Amino acid sequence: MKPCRRLASRALVLAVPVFACLQATPAQAVITVTGEVAPSYDGSSPWDIPFTSYSSPPFEIGTNSVGSVDIGVSSRVYSGGGTLGVNPGSEGTMTVNWTWHATTSLSTTDPSSDFRPVIIGQGGDGTLLINSGILYSYGSTIGQLAGSTGTVTV
Repeated sequence: MKPCRRLASRALVLAVPVFACLQATPAQAVITVTGEVAPSYDGSSPWDIPFTSYSSPPFEIGTNSVGSVDIGVSSRVYSGGGTLGVNPGSEGTMTVNWTWHATTSLSTTDPSSDFRPVIIGQGGDGTLLINSGILYSYGSTIGQLAGSTGTVTV
């Protein structure tokens, strides 16, 4: 369905309604990655980061330096957990404007087994900004180690 807008048109004595119909354009899915992020972004949306092991973190933003990920409107990131600001001196920022699934699979039925933790500031500085989106995770931590800083803004 096209939204229509009435435009007024006048000709001498006769008023004739004119309608302009515009096609609504859906928002383009965009994920923006800057700095140190592992694994490297492959340009896909949704971005599906494979979960390989419970002992190795599949998704790190700011391991030893500065990194950021911005999940734009209509975009999704699927990862088996994640860590923002891994080591001392690092900074990791995630901005969620749509959805981040910190899960081991795309089809989750049991949150206690499928969803994985997100660590915001493990040894460095981690920042999670949830503007108009959702984070699905389980057992997450803010400011895990001494000297780290974790900030969450909703």
